[in-house]
Amino acid sequence: MRVTQSKGPCSSPLLLDGSGVLVLSFSHVPRYLHLLSQLLHWSASAEIQTMPSHMVMTTLQATALSAVSNLLAQFLKAHRENRPLTISIRPLLHFVIFTIISCPPNMLWQEFLEDRFPAYTYSPTSSEKVLNRPNTAHKLLFDQTLCAFVNTVAFVAAMAAFKGKNVKAVRRDVERDTIPLMINGWKLWPMVAFLNFVFVPVNHRIIVASIVGLFWGIYLSLFATLD
Repeated sequence: MRVTQSKGPCSSPLLLDGSGVLVLSFSHVPRYLHLLSQLLHWSASAEIQTMPSHMVMTTLQATALSAVSNLLAQFLKAHRENRPLTISIRPLLHFVIFTIISCPPNMLWQEFLEDRFPAYTYSPTSSEKVLNRPNTAHKLLFDQTLCAFVNTVAFVAAMAAFKGKNVKAVRRDVERDTIPLMINGWKLWPMVAFLNFVFVPVNHRIIVASIVGLFWGIYLSLFATLD
């Protein structure tokens, strides 16, 4: 198998083999494990033992937007199939439950990235904070590779499990759908993440992503109906 470095938006940790299949570069695993250990240590600190009110509010807002995106997807699917709209509660609940579960960890991830790689730092030649480009690049890389991979696997696995599939079927769905979803996500989320990291306060990044995700959620809702 011929393996070459991928030229995609996350070229560092992903490789492309001769058949065009993306694979993970294991040379980056220790670095990711170190980052994960730092995240776990940081999340165990006393400051975040209880869920802050802004986290509760953001989770509720993200959940509402997720529900709207699923309803819009059901409307579009009914319109495309030229049939009357009937609201299916089950997939709606699937998206709501997944958002409630996944939103708080993603907020902690954003706070950890900002704590580890501050977007704005003091310049040696000025008393004002300026954009730290290396830190922004690091955040973008980790967010669009490690976080994107974990979130995509979690989404695919959760949707499969919600449908009552067994472990073997869930694993098959994860292996089949993760990379295609990530590739499609890279057409949208790197730019959103960059603007988020540079211009949006850390406490509001999830809700900004959720607003953009309203349209992404329509795609995911339609994707989740496929087998």
